[in-house]
Amino acid sequence: MNSNNSIPPETFSDAIQQWPLEKWIHTRFCHTYPVHSWAHDRLVRALLFGSFCHRQTLPSAGDISATTCVAKGLRLKLDDDIWALIEPLVLAEGMLEWKELSDPMNWTPDFRKMSKDERGVMVFFADATSDSLNPDSAIDPGPLAFQEAAYFLTDPVDLCPDQPDIVGLASYLGVPLLKHPSI
Repeated sequence: MNSNNSIPPETFSDAIQQWPLEKWIHTRFCHTYPVHSWAHDRLVRALLFGSFCHRQTLPSAGDISATTCVAKGLRLKLDDDIWALIEPLVLAEGMLEWKELSDPMNWTPDFRKMSKDERGVMVFFADATSDSLNPDSAIDPGPLAFQEAAYFLTDPVDLCPDQPDIVGLASYLGVPLLKHPSI
């Protein structure tokens, strides 16, 4: 995380490096998509990433609900401080499986064609995206599809400038849309 927090971020790419991840998630996703009930749970996000990225598919609402229940059950077995140590390993293993088990040409996410809800579910990439920006991260850069997903998370207006749910996102940073470099 960038320690220079005195300069307000102008892009989500800047914000993910300057803000705590939960603040970034809330600003980038919770204002626009119906994901608040689960998006702030790192264990849920890590389990979804570990379970779905190598399948090259997005989880359904039922998958998210089941994963939320699993996370709740897991927390009864171990304390949150132990899960905080395990979560990065789940992310790293998920990335390795994605890289090793999938055909890199199989999934090329087309964010413009995704529904608004599908774009909202992309929040489960937030931890891997944030961790991959850290030079000491255990997260592998992953396949091209991950890099595109990370780019979508950090610069959504560039990839979907014509989607209503994306157009207003820059205003949550306090930056007029016209200041966005891709416009």
